[in-house]
Amino acid sequence: MRELVSNLVGLGFTIIDDLAESGKLVRDVDPEYDEEAGTVTPTDPVEYPISQIIETRFKATELNGSVDLKTDAKFIIYAPDLAVTPEDDDIIVYLNADGSDGTVWNVQNILGVPGRSVWIVHVRKK
Repeated sequence: MRELVSNLVGLGFTIIDDLAESGKLVRDVDPEYDEEAGTVTPTDPVEYPISQIIETRFKATELNGSVDLKTDAKFIIYAPDLAVTPEDDDIIVYLNADGSDGTVWNVQNILGVPGRSVWIVHVRKK
């Protein structure tokens, strides 16, 4: 049943392709610590491509003290399209048509994963 739901959601994303944005999820990685040398080596963030992001607004029933209507949105991301589980403090970046970085959003919260088919992510414009 879960696979059927995921396939139907994937079909929905295919149908509304022109409404979706492409982007990437950026995750900071802890620096590497060499105990023998006593040194810390910084690491570069890891980027995961997202082919389709649908931006939506919060409904009145979803508003709580953590939502700022001026800067916050909900992103719906097709779960099989993303290689990792989004986490608080990840960054999602829209990509411009030329592939350069566009609007940057900070992940605030993961709101739900209906049938493990989509990620519903509370984001805040950086």
